[in-house]
Amino acid sequence: MAGPSYVTRETVLDVGGFGSVIASKIDRAIFQQSRNIENQTLRHFYPKTAAVTYHDHYEETWHVGDPGFWLRDDLRSVTTITIDTTAPSVYTLLPKVGPPYDRVIVDGFHGLDTVITGVWGWSADTAAAGALAADITTTTAETCDVTDGSLIGVGDLITINTEKMIVTDKAVLDSTANLNGALTATANEQTITVTDGSLLKVGEELLVDSERMLITDIVSNDLTVERAARGSTLAAHNDATDVYVYRRLSIDRGAAGSTAIDTSVATDTITVNVPPPEIRDWCLAEVLNQIQQESAAYARTIGSGDNLQEARGAGLISVRAAGMRLRRLRMAGV
Repeated sequence: MAGPSYVTRETVLDVGGFGSVIASKIDRAIFQQSRNIENQTLRHFYPKTAAVTYHDHYEETWHVGDPGFWLRDDLRSVTTITIDTTAPSVYTLLPKVGPPYDRVIVDGFHGLDTVITGVWGWSADTAAAGALAADITTTTAETCDVTDGSLIGVGDLITINTEKMIVTDKAVLDSTANLNGALTATANEQTITVTDGSLLKVGEELLVDSERMLITDIVSNDLTVERAARGSTLAAHNDATDVYVYRRLSIDRGAAGSTAIDTSVATDTITVNVPPPEIRDWCLAEVLNQIQQESAAYARTIGSGDNLQEARGAGLISVRAAGMRLRRLRMAGV
């Protein structure tokens, strides 16, 4: 996975009712549809630090009657502006209600190359996502442990201190809580007791033996769970069995123009990028449609027997339209 996603693997699994066995297919579809959305809207919906060069910017992007020159991408903040290696003393970002900004006025400079270093992207909303559970002591570490697996999904762009990372997978850690009583292989046996419920979080995915469970509520040491979650097999479990949680993240380091650092420590807070809801829903719909189409070998129908239906994807029209309302309108030549 080489870029942030606008919906997580976990959301697709749950909404689509899929099993984790097709996780790689889901990841591929999410990445493809996230990039397709960027190509169609002409913008991306996460913050990225970069230096962007405008060659002979007034010839390239200047329009009669418009103040300043138009930017090819959404600009959120500026670190530096240089024009032929000279930093102008005054510049103005427009519109004044931004970010994002789409124009820059630099008085007294015409027909020269301009390099704008800053943060680019239409949106930069984040949500709290727990904290690190262990230090990150090298710039090449490919995993990190977190305190709450329910708040971060595969495909998310997370930020720890100054570094951004893309989550590419999740693995289990021992929660150190055990079952306090045996479980039968019964789907409606949805209350399980553990030795210490404070070690777990509502919304987390558990692994007990080979059965996955989703926590929907916690009261003291009693967990309400969805049994046989995400395509796993319902099974019986013995008293004192270890309870594992998906809190070890596989990560792409130094993402979105950031630099990998080796000074992040346990308890450092984590935030996760939150795309606009229109973009999240659009991406989810496109991914679900792609997976269904692939399962039918891109035939005109999906399902069989009484469930046979034409695969028109009619419901995509409204979510695509909602997402396309966020499309960037570019001036000619920009």
